[in-house]
Amino acid sequence: MHCVQGMIRVITDMRQDKDFVFKNLTLGNLNDILVLQNDCVDHLPEPGLYYPLSVEELEESLRRDVVIGAFDGDRLVAVAVIVVNRESPRNLATEIGCSSDQTYTFDAVLVSPRWRGYGLQNSLLRQCMEMAEKAGIAYIVATVSPDNHHSLQNFVKFGFEILSTSRKYDGLVRHIIRYSLSNKKTQP
Repeated sequence: MHCVQGMIRVITDMRQDKDFVFKNLTLGNLNDILVLQNDCVDHLPEPGLYYPLSVEELEESLRRDVVIGAFDGDRLVAVAVIVVNRESPRNLATEIGCSSDQTYTFDAVLVSPRWRGYGLQNSLLRQCMEMAEKAGIAYIVATVSPDNHHSLQNFVKFGFEILSTSRKYDGLVRHIIRYSLSNKKTQP
């Protein structure tokens, strides 16, 4: 199992300094993840920007994949779900013509509306990239709504490229984006 644990100090010009602790999440965190996901969905300016993971998908990932949580004290404020290199309909390897054993899928990222602007999505992306590199993974793949400009901009800043645009998740339009670890870009 991949292990992520530690503390990161996030400093921005817009807000005060803040310490977050990052941990691997377990089934014991399922209710907190669901509360965070519901809060994020409730605060979306457009409902189609994010397609919520089902309870079954979250349980599957908590058992088989890597789910990282960022905490402010005891409060879960951000989550990343990373489908590791395994056969699964949620592994987007087939979308880019690769084998699942060479691909991680950045399946979901949630940041509490109250904690946006602290660089948490970037921190979670950075951790996913470091894990993939250590595991010898060739690609990280994700989907993002073309209308989710902030998230798309974060991915592009890290070196992800748009490969295609298609309908997924009950017909929602999504960019399929890929990061190639062989073309590693300096991370922001």
